[in-house]
Amino acid sequence: MKEWDYLQVMNGMWKIGDVTCDVYMACDVACSTASILLLAVISFDRYRAVSKPIQYSRQSQNVQRVGVIIIIVWCISIVVASPMVFGQFMIGRVNERPPEAPWDECRFYNAQFSLGSSVVSFLIPCFLVIFVYARIVVALKKREKAAKLRRLANAAACSPRDGSTVCGDK
Repeated sequence: MKEWDYLQVMNGMWKIGDVTCDVYMACDVACSTASILLLAVISFDRYRAVSKPIQYSRQSQNVQRVGVIIIIVWCISIVVASPMVFGQFMIGRVNERPPEAPWDECRFYNAQFSLGSSVVSFLIPCFLVIFVYARIVVALKKREKAAKLRRLANAAACSPRDGSTVCGDK
């Protein structure tokens, strides 16, 4: 028998049991959640780089802090996905197959859990990323305005007065 028979869905049928289906879906949820949460973390990092560039440049090489953030993101992701697998030992099977559902189908049937995990995994991070990127745009516009005002002030200070310039001639 080929190894792939144990590792993949064959002709749209799940042949390796309910527990492996739950583990498979939990891994999918955990990886997707971690990916999206890391995008949110990256957006916060970019905001810090734009809003406080000097402080950011001093702290950007902190590998330990980055490692801790990655561990926290993965812990949150595993907590979101774990009821799919471990819920059956604590609160009863979370993914209970309805009687009319095909026995060889790997799906998640619990709509309440799907909705809750989607809010935590996708909706909240999506709104956070949108909010943070909006703040980045505002911060960049503020910096651009300040730079423009500095250029105008420098140009006014260097304008000729009585035959000499204030900024270059002595």
